[in-house]
Amino acid sequence: MKRFKIIPMAFLFTLFAFSLLNINLTLAGYETDPTGDADGIGSCDITRIDVAVSYYSHPTDDEITLKITLAEEITLNESNTYNWFDYNFYVDTSLSTNTNTSELDDTIYEYRAHLGRKHNNNTGVWTNTSSLLCTRYYYTGDGSGKTMGSFYWNPVTEAWQSTNPESEVGEVIGNTIVWDVTGAIYREQPIGTGYVVQGVATTSYGLYVKDRALESGWVDEFDNCCPTPSYNTTPTTPSLPSIGFLFSIVFIGLVASSIVIIRKRK
Repeated sequence: MKRFKIIPMAFLFTLFAFSLLNINLTLAGYETDPTGDADGIGSCDITRIDVAVSYYSHPTDDEITLKITLAEEITLNESNTYNWFDYNFYVDTSLSTNTNTSELDDTIYEYRAHLGRKHNNNTGVWTNTSSLLCTRYYYTGDGSGKTMGSFYWNPVTEAWQSTNPESEVGEVIGNTIVWDVTGAIYREQPIGTGYVVQGVATTSYGLYVKDRALESGWVDEFDNCCPTPSYNTTPTTPSLPSIGFLFSIVFIGLVASSIVIIRKRK
């Protein structure tokens, strides 16, 4: 009998090891912004700004996503004369403490994610153009050396280049604007040194900025998380569980049921 007990125990150990290799942690720093800031234009009214960073227990690039949530989806409003909207997400990685985000310039931030949306009155179709620009320099990894200059991120080749590749970096999903900048943006110093990915966002239609989030400063990847970020931090935003996490749950359940069976036999 003891020989046969080795098989299920080996199976459980394999599941447990597999789950540890696949555990990942998402820290989605976010701040909410009161509605009504954009003169009643819901598609320019920012209600939330997110800087989401996913860390993995196995070697890989951290996944970084920038997102702004609007009060409503972008739709043509016949009461205004502007049929195009601009959304900009300004990113700082050098631990800037500048709280006057109403006067943003590239001496404060290092990256600007942009998405423009234009309406064609003849076809009734909205078209998007988006880009990610490094304004002064970029890093090839956390704490690595700077590459000076202004460059555009090419999501196809996953590299910076001197001209705009005109490849879509941003995406409109319902009432959100999302930029996946994985592999493009890194901190000035490695995790644990206090340096973070942080940002603010603006929306406008025509030539006029209609909303700015946040007026009071930056939102970073650790906002609304535990005071001291660590690899065992509980995610603050719901997400689908990974395969490793599911295996972890199965492992715990099997161990618990085995204990119950053993106690009953006694």
